[in-house]
Amino acid sequence: MLYLSKIIKTDKNNFIYDAVSNKLINIDAEILEQLELNMFNKKYYDFLTQNKIRDLTKPLNFEIEYTYSDEELDWLTKNRAKSLTLALTEQCNLRCVYCAYMPKYLDKTYKLKHMAEDIAIKSIDIFMRAAKQNPSPSIGFYGGEPLLQFELIKKCVGYCKEKYPFSKPSFDITTNGLLLDNENIVNFLIENEFTVAVSLDGPQDIHDKFRKDVNNKPSFEKIIKNLTQLYHKAPKYFKNKISFNAVITPLTGSKEQFEFLDKLYGLDVFPIEVAQSDYFSEYLNNVNQTEVSSTNRNFDKMNYSVLRKGILKELAQYHTLYTNGLYNSGQSCLKVFPGGFCVPGSHRIFVSTEGKLIICERVDDLNQYFCIGDVDNGIDTTKLNQLLTITKKNIDKCKYCWAAKLCDICFKDIFGLTDEFCESKKQGIEAGIIYYLNNFKDNKEITNMLENFA
Repeated sequence: MLYLSKIIKTDKNNFIYDAVSNKLINIDAEILEQLELNMFNKKYYDFLTQNKIRDLTKPLNFEIEYTYSDEELDWLTKNRAKSLTLALTEQCNLRCVYCAYMPKYLDKTYKLKHMAEDIAIKSIDIFMRAAKQNPSPSIGFYGGEPLLQFELIKKCVGYCKEKYPFSKPSFDITTNGLLLDNENIVNFLIENEFTVAVSLDGPQDIHDKFRKDVNNKPSFEKIIKNLTQLYHKAPKYFKNKISFNAVITPLTGSKEQFEFLDKLYGLDVFPIEVAQSDYFSEYLNNVNQTEVSSTNRNFDKMNYSVLRKGILKELAQYHTLYTNGLYNSGQSCLKVFPGGFCVPGSHRIFVSTEGKLIICERVDDLNQYFCIGDVDNGIDTTKLNQLLTITKKNIDKCKYCWAAKLCDICFKDIFGLTDEFCESKKQGIEAGIIYYLNNFKDNKEITNMLENFA
């Protein structure tokens, strides 16, 4: 039995990944046979010495530890907050099938919420005080469709300029693009140098499959018309400040989608894997499975710039394992916090329409552990520590996992760490390592890119 290590078999060679030294090492057939049969001779122990790794058969586990001490965490949340995101409204002028708000939109008894002006102002004050040693604080507007609350956005920006003239926070917004035909809105975004992320899923047939308006009419043509007008109105602004979010679903993820996104004004596109909301899962269950599988054809994703950056980032990690590793005889090698969790309350502060402070927009805002305060009282250190405590408890099993140092789970995952979830993560990591070893470890052009990858 191996501990904190994994045999990796590729098309031509075999390797062992040692999670303690974080090394990926080539092994010959004899060593592989010894590892599989749990019968060892001198050659195995010489192999350990030559590669400066421990005996992989000796019981061992990681120690789970958070990156920051209580004192560091307290200082960061009070001085170096990075970004504030205001959920201005739950209302939207689209009804995207995969949206987490769909159950609310379908519930005729539910009253959609909007953020009050005083909550927005209090949020800004809390954030700006907590960002006093951050040279580039950022304030974002989120929904629903945030531009439906355009008057509140104007008041927030005006308040920042009046009260915090020397801090000069930057502004960003995520929008579906339908209201970018409003000249007042567009002029305001340009004048205040907003960074704008437009949600656009791909070519017309793919985009309109899910992103329809409140009257069930497609939205693609109007969004493209608005973007084209914006491009001609302010080409420099468009090039520097516009980007796209593209949702990838089991019914998309095709060559056609990525080819379109690659050509999308030549701008940055950020692919987003769809969150499996209950409504969308039910929707997929009612879809012809032939339609689902037909979109997941095999093709080289490295051919598409929209995917290449994410792939290179992952490959760079595996390249480091293969070329360098991290050998350290001290106990630091045995300390791990899977996912390299961000700093809750500092990296991002997400404010719900009701004024709850949530660690970010990706988590379930109904989960009490993700709520770390409110706009009337600020961040609650006790709640912050509760979150870290329950997180550490829930990821305790990670200390026995060979993939713990390579796993990208985040806070949103900590209440769903089922055996199936973890097995899927490990399979994905193993597949990524094999993909690197089979295709890129001897490719000088790619490895040069990986060694310089930021």
